Amino acid sequence: MVRRLYEYDGQFFTPRGTRGFHTAFDGLYLLKWLGDSILAAFFRGKDKRCAIRWLLEELGKHAWVAKRRRMNWEESNTLDLVPKDVLEAIIKSASERRREAGTGRPRLSLEEQAFFQSFEEQMERQG
Repeated sequence: MVRRLYEYDGQFFTPRGTRGFHTAFDGLYLLKWLGDSILAAFFRGKDKRCAIRWLLEELGKHAWVAKRRRMNWEESNTLDLVPKDVLEAIIKSASERRREAGTGRPRLSLEEQAFFQSFEEQMERQG
């Protein structure tokens, strides 16, 4: 199914029919990235413990992205970090807020309503 939905050049998965790309975390990519010059940059002028911690944090970021992509593949057959339906919901919500902002009175989120409710009640009591 991956080969049907994506082209793979050994480093990038490219969705067929679009111009987007997704970095492939297949292990080889990370090993190539960890060349001598990259390792030297991590250790240059730093304490070894700090350098190792920083390197492991960077590798942890790559591991998180790879894990997220795998989860999304298993759940919705996409290598995107954010599934399309979530992106569409975000875009729809942003459009609605922009449209409401054009009317002069943007609608408050539920969190904002809860935050301001006590102030509004206090103002009503004061009259």
